[in-house]
Amino acid sequence: MSGFSRRHFLQFSAATLASLGLSQNQLGRHATRYGQVLAQSTPRKLALLVGINDYRASRRIGNLYGCVNDVELQRQLLIHQFGFNDADILTLTDKAASRQSILDAFENHLIEQARSGDVVVFHFSGHGSRVEDPSPIDPDNRKNSTLIPADEDSELGEPVKDIMGQTLFLLMSALGRKTENITAVLDSCYSGGGARGETIVRAGQPGRRVREAEFDYQRSLLQRLNLSPAQFQAARKQGIAAGVALASTQPHQLAVDYRFEDFFAGGFTFLLTQYLWQQTATVGETIAAVQNRIAAISRQDPLYEVKPGSDYGDRPLYFVPQPQAPAEAVITKVEGNKAQLWLGGLDSQTIEAFGPLSELVSVQNSSKLVVTQRKGLNATARIRGQVQPGDLLQESARAIPGDLRLNIGLDASLGRDRPAAAAAINQQNRMVALNSQTNGYPEKVHYILGRVTAENQPQITADVTGELPPVGSTGLFSPSLEVLPQSFGSSREAIAATLERLQPKLRGLLATRVISKTLNAQSSQLDVGVTLRLEQSNQTILGQAFTFRGEARAVQQTQGNFQRAQVPINQPFQLEVTNHHSRDLYLAVMVVDATGKVIILFPNEHQDVAAAELEATTKIATQSQLLVPDPTEDEFQLVSNERGAGELLVIASEQPMTQAILRLRNLARGANQARGVVQAEEPIALMEDFLLGASRGAEMTNQANYYQMNVQAMAAIAIAFEVV
Repeated sequence: MSGFSRRHFLQFSAATLASLGLSQNQLGRHATRYGQVLAQSTPRKLALLVGINDYRASRRIGNLYGCVNDVELQRQLLIHQFGFNDADILTLTDKAASRQSILDAFENHLIEQARSGDVVVFHFSGHGSRVEDPSPIDPDNRKNSTLIPADEDSELGEPVKDIMGQTLFLLMSALGRKTENITAVLDSCYSGGGARGETIVRAGQPGRRVREAEFDYQRSLLQRLNLSPAQFQAARKQGIAAGVALASTQPHQLAVDYRFEDFFAGGFTFLLTQYLWQQTATVGETIAAVQNRIAAISRQDPLYEVKPGSDYGDRPLYFVPQPQAPAEAVITKVEGNKAQLWLGGLDSQTIEAFGPLSELVSVQNSSKLVVTQRKGLNATARIRGQVQPGDLLQESARAIPGDLRLNIGLDASLGRDRPAAAAAINQQNRMVALNSQTNGYPEKVHYILGRVTAENQPQITADVTGELPPVGSTGLFSPSLEVLPQSFGSSREAIAATLERLQPKLRGLLATRVISKTLNAQSSQLDVGVTLRLEQSNQTILGQAFTFRGEARAVQQTQGNFQRAQVPINQPFQLEVTNHHSRDLYLAVMVVDATGKVIILFPNEHQDVAAAELEATTKIATQSQLLVPDPTEDEFQLVSNERGAGELLVIASEQPMTQAILRLRNLARGANQARGVVQAEEPIALMEDFLLGASRGAEMTNQANYYQMNVQAMAAIAIAFEVV
């Protein structure tokens, strides 16, 4: 690659690669507990799960789409990973979740039944709001957060039927007198409702005041608890009433109802439950991990609070050590040689790769199941062996579609330029333009092309610099209207010039979409670790990632696994890849920057020699390490002279990736390079070459081509870093 000096500066432009959709889920450091935690005899486990999509009774809020799915996400998790009995889980969804029904269920199903030591979970997904607090504990904040039930039907300006946070505090107080093992999960927010791009915000318009019935109910609870109003206020000032409370976002932020590939769910609930299918962790560790993962879909910071003076933040989430194995799926029904599956443990970025030809194996007896059909998180599979409902399943092979597209939503702000934009995008290979409609987009959009206007500017989330593009400028947003770095031009730029300028970026975004489907650190059977460190200080570890089901993974554990690695500005850094696997492996290492560029760091020898000799340069022997760059051999350094963020990707395979190596050599020849880093001008083709070489090959079904990736023979690991 011509123009690169000895110091290869990586330009990240103060932008997070989460906006590119590549950032891999950071899992925690307790993966070694899998299979080591013994099933314990625990007291009864009770759960009340509330999810409301249907708000048609309301005149002040709109419907949601993912809250009922949140209930199912929690229900399946609690049963199959935390040992809850289905009969002890009460679900209230849509019309069944009226104000009175929620209060009655909390009292009768939870408070009345709970005994000392029992485990209790309360989950609410739906709209939240805020109302006037007649007795605020903070004189600067005279509002109290609320949960909006399904039967809220107040006219604008009238008192509302909402359930106040004060009421929930009193209910938790009553429950806490029975057992302290209580977890409340709230996936709603209080910052104003409406749509943000493709996402829906879980917040209704604030009401002035709740109805008097709410205060009557609070007074009855105070009487039953033998608390005076003064004692109640003092307790509120101290903190939550009992146990642990998880919130999907800070009070001033937006909790999103997010459209994943072909289903909606709460962004927080989905990422929380998916993480817990894979990981045993404490409350604090879990929230830290979800905070890191949620950046890819929404700028919200989940939080937790524990009863004052307790150590509940260091306890296992839900107060139950998970005795189960990590899993991507569970069998919910068996009929002959077919099984129905729940795919709750799949990463959100790889769900699309679990159609025909994807395979899972039973944790119990290694029987194989081949997926024949999938819709959302439900799938049908053909059984090869003996299985039964409740069997946990781990991924064996995924089938990545060979025709993955990049869907670009055309925002209404483009006005009369939409037809021209659609024509330009549709001319690009594997890119589709979708017009926004009154109820959203007809399909999942991966990015939105839009123009900043005076009207929509308040809805737009700036990049990490805090700056918004100027009014009149056109560029790319995330599905939740977050500015995509370096994608906006001047306010006078014509739409044709905008699309021409964005072509390389769109190709890079399509490549990262393919990359994201390969990430499999949580399910790979290879044993590989990746460490990011300062080049001049071998002892300074900045961050790590590793495959979680390898035998030697414990050596890669650090306290920093939950957080994005921090790289000092203007200081050279390097990647160390360790092969703990029992066989030699072939490697590729690349970086994706904030502009969508894919830069290959390894292999970096491009001599005019036989392919077999080139393949040998990518090999890392078993129980050995590779440094990228290697100061003794490489003539480049990795340095960033701007603050921002980046993503490094390591692909390890038992098979050589010959086609990709030959393509790299041709690129290097064009730049008169014999050695060094190479920028992929057509990154999608290069990524598919790597994928084809590391997979079983392209296989044809009656619908499309698939790259069937054997996770037992390949690992794709991403490690995120931030330049500070």
